[in-house]
Parts: sequence; structure tokens; C-alpha cells
Amino acid sequence: MTYLEPSTSNVDEPFPSQDPDCDPLERQYEELRERNAVQSPIYVLPPEILSLIFQFVCPSLNLNKHYGIEQEGGKSTRRFQFNLSAVSAFWRQVVFSTPHLWTSVDISTQPISVGHASEILRVFFTGSGELPISIGLSFFHLLDVDEMASPISPNYPKSRIQELHLNQPPESLISDLTSSYTSLFRLSISSPQYKAKVLSLDVPCSHLTLQHTTMRVELHSATITNLHLRELREDVCLELLKVCVNMVEFRCRSPNSENFPIPLPTSPFTLPHLKTLEWSLCTQSIVDRAMLRNIRVPALETLVWVEEDDEDLEVTDPRITFFEHLPPTLSTLQMDGPTDGFEFSSAASDLIRRELNVDHLLMRNCHGKNINSLLHDLILNEEKPERPIGLPRLKTITIHYSANQPLISVNFDTLLQVVESRLRHRSQSFPQRSMHLNMFVDSGLVDWPIEFKEGVKDLVRRGLEVEFTEKSVPISWL
Repeated sequence: MTYLEPSTSNVDEPFPSQDPDCDPLERQYEELRERNAVQSPIYVLPPEILSLIFQFVCPSLNLNKHYGIEQEGGKSTRRFQFNLSAVSAFWRQVVFSTPHLWTSVDISTQPISVGHASEILRVFFTGSGELPISIGLSFFHLLDVDEMASPISPNYPKSRIQELHLNQPPESLISDLTSSYTSLFRLSISSPQYKAKVLSLDVPCSHLTLQHTTMRVELHSATITNLHLRELREDVCLELLKVCVNMVEFRCRSPNSENFPIPLPTSPFTLPHLKTLEWSLCTQSIVDRAMLRNIRVPALETLVWVEEDDEDLEVTDPRITFFEHLPPTLSTLQMDGPTDGFEFSSAASDLIRRELNVDHLLMRNCHGKNINSLLHDLILNEEKPERPIGLPRLKTITIHYSANQPLISVNFDTLLQVVESRLRHRSQSFPQRSMHLNMFVDSGLVDWPIEFKEGVKDLVRRGLEVEFTEKSVPISWL
């Protein structure tokens, strides 16, 4: 009605008529419709501009956020393409003439609706033209999974699929994962409905995520560079870590600790290209101890240290062996707090106090005594010059935490001592390097002590660079 108002002011004026027999009211209605169509700004836009608007407000789905081990954000099966195309014939033409709008789709399906899911995929394959496409498929099994066909028809161009994310996929779809997916970049499989004891994959992808399965996994492709595992058997995780010699990033979270008969390594093995290593560590596990004792990572740049217990170091502890073989390339150290409320073990302190070339220290899920013990190990004591300087090249300290598990007052005091001692050390040993302190509050608000505020402001005047946020919003007192 917005665009009808200017025309209705002249509704009583006579209109030129090409058909003398036409009813006057019909002529007026037709003229109003034509005037409204001309005056609507959206119809004045060229289709190329409208296409760009659609692409900006309706970007491709980030399927890895939902299907990856981070599992950030909610699942989205919203298919805006069909809503846009239903507005008018003009919009429909623009939507189906814009291949970039059809390059990602997320579908949830039941066995009885596999045909519908397959038809949706056909529309997206057609609409995306020759562009690569990313597909997410979640299955809800109400019938016998053996009877479920794959929604990815043999007639579809599998060579155009660049990402494939599968949740509870049936055996027919897993068996279909072959080398025909020639352009596949990322594959994720969660809770596969597979009756065999071994999950065998021969897909030439570089990024692979596997979650929630007790099966042994066999990989027949040497192309994998990024491997993410969650809730797999720990012996399977170690076996995959050892055999993927071209791997650049390996992350293992919440492995199952049951003992299974896969042989464990008894001699050192080297991963020459590995730059990022994350492993949820339980020191009582023979698998974890075998990994720590034998892995060699000469190119490692990022270590994510996750402790699942608080066992202190022993004389022959394999963690010491692991620490002693950390390479000079290590530049980022991430310390994740124990998930079960334990405090960090003495191994974490031993790691912090080592003379590593770490630039960036990141602490997550750390609070209370946990973070205070780590911070205390970072204070440089000038009165004891004989004590080795832990992380002497440290440039950035980043802390992520929730206000639901607040930092106690001593944490703020210790943090100020850390930064002050590091600033003094920097001015003497690395005068050209700046010092950064970042604190990100993921939820809730922090009751920042006045002494801490004033201390931080003083350190800023002395060269400290800071970034403090609460719920992604910069704090107001800096």
C-alpha cells in the first residue's frame, strides 16, 4: 500500500483508454497497478544489483560450525532461496540466475522423505551452475536403516561437492564415499549407522572430522592434512595420528578410554609437517602415555594442552619426555582448564616454566586457583636471577573465561604482577617488542576491582596494549 498512495490521489482523473468497451473501474484498477509497478524502487533496480543484494544478505551457510568439533551456533535448515523466488516472477528469475545463492544447503531427513531430500539437492545442483557446493545431511532413523537409500543420486555431479557433512548417515551413503568425490575438501561424519566393525574411507579430502563412534577407522588416502576427532576410541585416535604422516593439524577431544587390542607404538614416530596438536590427556591411560613417550613433532607451532586429571609429575613421567622434545618452532601455547573441576597438575607448571619460544599464551576455562597457579609461574623474580625464565619471549597473554566461574581477587593481583614483571623484562631484553593482554568474558559481567582498573591503566601508560571485552563488547573503563 505504500506505493499505491501517490496514485490514489488522482484516482478520479480520467485515464486514456485503448478499449472503449472496457469498464471504467477496470481501466482505473489496471492503471493503478501499472503505476505502482513503475514506482516500486525494487523494480527499478537492475537484476545485477538485486543479485548482489541477495548474496550479501543471504550468505552461504558455514556448515562446519554446526558439524565440526567446535559445534558453534545452531543448525540451520532455512532455505531462503525458495522464499525469495516466491515474491515475484522478477525475483524468481534473479534468484535462479544467481549461482552463488545455491552453493550450500543443510537438510534434515527421515527415511520416508529421502526422495524429497534428493529433489532438494537436485535443485541446488542445478541452481549452482558449475560452482562447488557444500552439503549438510542429518538423518533421523524411524525405520530400518538398511532400507534407506542415499539422497545423493548417482546422476548428481559428485565432483562438484567441496564439503560434505553427515550426521547419522546410513550405510548406503557411507559406502558411496569413494574417490569419485574428486573435489572434496572437507568431510565430517558423526554417529555413522554402520554395522561393520571398521569404518573404511577412501575419499581424497584434506580436512576430515569423525565423531561419536566406537569403530576402528581405516584411511586409504594420503591427502588428509587436518584431522579432528571427538569421542572416538583413544587407541583409534593414536593409530590415526601415527599413520597420517602428511598431517598439519590434529585435534582429539574427549576420547573414549576403554582398552582395545590395537597395538600401541613402542618406538618414536615423527610427524614432520604437524603444526597444531591438541589431545585431551589422561595420564592414567596407557594409550596417552604411549603417545607422549613416542611422538616427535619437529615443526609444531601450536600446542593445546588439555588435562583430564590432576596427576602430578613422576620421575619417569612420559610428560617430561614430551616436553623435552618440544621444538623451537612452538610459538602458541593454549592451556585448557580441566573439565571435571580438577586443578592443573604440576605438569602444567613444569611446561609454563620451560624456556620455550612461545609468543602467545592462551588460557581457556581457567578460573579460581587453576589460573592463579599458572599466572604465578609466569612472574619473573628479579631477586632470583638463577631461576630459568619461563617463556622468555612471551608477547601476548589471552584469557577466555565465563563470569559464572569468576576470577578471585588474588587472580587480578597476580595478573598485574605478571604483566609488570614481563614489561620490565621486555624493556631490557626485547625493547622492540610490545606486550599484549587480552581478556574475553564469554558470558556474564565481571566486577572489576578498582585496584585492578587503576593498575591496568598505569601499565597501558607504560606500553601495555590491552583488549578487554564482555560478551564481545569492549569494556567502558579503558
